[in-house]
Amino acid sequence: MVKILSVVWVLLTVVINAFALAGLLSSFGIAAPAWQGLLGTMNGLYTGLAAPIYNTATDMITSRFDFTFPAWSVHALLAYAATASAVAVSGMGIARREDLVEGVKASGFSLAWPVGIVFLIWKAIRFRLVSKFTRDHGLIVLLYFASVAGVYFGAAHLNGDYTEEGEMSAPIEEASAPATPA
Repeated sequence: MVKILSVVWVLLTVVINAFALAGLLSSFGIAAPAWQGLLGTMNGLYTGLAAPIYNTATDMITSRFDFTFPAWSVHALLAYAATASAVAVSGMGIARREDLVEGVKASGFSLAWPVGIVFLIWKAIRFRLVSKFTRDHGLIVLLYFASVAGVYFGAAHLNGDYTEEGEMSAPIEEASAPATPA
């Protein structure tokens, strides 16, 4: 039962990360997906989660320090938290640990995964040795990022939103309207 719940949680965080990636790309002007149908509903749920976090943090920091967060920071924060959560759950619930020390290392790695990845690569290069822990967690992070990218691009493909100004991103009403004679 724990493995099933772990897999469900990891899949949920993959979806959250896919919408966080869409938010980041949109914030930087790289892509602005116009989600439709079920994807639009899911994006609405993500926005409903992200907006209160951003507004509360911005109001609190602005009132005390007169500083505002950039709009992309909420997407980066949610992506970081979802990834840390997924790495922690996959390390505890899906992959088995042999002793308590590996469990503690896995928990620490999940919280500081950006630094952890650099540290594990540096350690592997320095000692010319890849431990089971390094192999397992490197594979977990690699598969997780690949699945986030796959879900995002798969959703964009299903949504039909290939470009910002292409025919695929035109509203359905305009695309199906009959042409008027000139």
